[in-house]
Amino acid sequence: MRAEHWLAPIRAAAEALGGPGLIASYVMRRGRTASTFDQMQANAAFTYDNALAGLALLVAGERRLAGRIGDAPRIAQAGDRRGFTGRGRNAYAPGRMTEPPKLVGWWDKAASQWLGDPYQTGTASGVLAWVMLLWAALDKAGSTARFARALLRAAGWLEVVRVAEGFAGGVPGDGAGRLGFVGTEENLDIDAAFSALGEKAPAAHALAFVRTMWNAREGRCDAGLTPAGARDPLAAADANLWPQIAAGMPERLRPAFRFVLARLGSRPGSGSVRGGFRASASAPGFRVSGSRARPSRNSRCA
Repeated sequence: MRAEHWLAPIRAAAEALGGPGLIASYVMRRGRTASTFDQMQANAAFTYDNALAGLALLVAGERRLAGRIGDAPRIAQAGDRRGFTGRGRNAYAPGRMTEPPKLVGWWDKAASQWLGDPYQTGTASGVLAWVMLLWAALDKAGSTARFARALLRAAGWLEVVRVAEGFAGGVPGDGAGRLGFVGTEENLDIDAAFSALGEKAPAAHALAFVRTMWNAREGRCDAGLTPAGARDPLAAADANLWPQIAAGMPERLRPAFRFVLARLGSRPGSGSVRGGFRASASAPGFRVSGSRARPSRNSRCA
């Protein structure tokens, strides 16, 4: 019953799409009292959020609705406004997918111009990996090759951000430059995506990096490497939760879950998950997808 409680609004939103499309990630405050954060997120459908929603629907037996969500980034990938091959954006406008796809942005009255967030219009390697996981799961569930071409293109694009240590973070905006960090969480995502495709070599390359990030003294994984190549000792929630479910993860990395419960729960030291987790040990509040800005009091997840 508890799972159904959380799945019901996702199912309803997917039904309302009426075809291939993406669900808005947040319900934001609008009007004069809207903050910059509200404006940035008001018309954003993050592909990471939607990939998770699609996977949840698929597990619940809603293959048709999961397919609607999976089809949207496939269509967007094929019709990218800059003609990029293989990559998908971190966010698109919510609702029915269009050709070409509508990207996220907002009108800034003070500046009198249309603005866009380079993260939302960029491509994060870990986000693309989650979309690949949805595509692979849909093809497996339906015994089809419906998403085979999209998967091949996405896998090819990930090779663009491959570095000696693992896979880099991705690209901002329309791809001028590279997100030079190498993240533990992102490489876990990529390991899972390539493993789902049966691509052992790139999966092993990503997983090897994750293993090097184990911090034995604290019983957890470090966040990765900075763009300068230095080890980032940040205690991040995602980098320590994902190893618990990753295939092929050494048992010595499993205790990181205890670290997350004790240090990153809503009441550090209590082990309680009732109020959620902080993004990292240094974060003062809770992180939401797509922005380092803080949400307003009246903002809530969709």
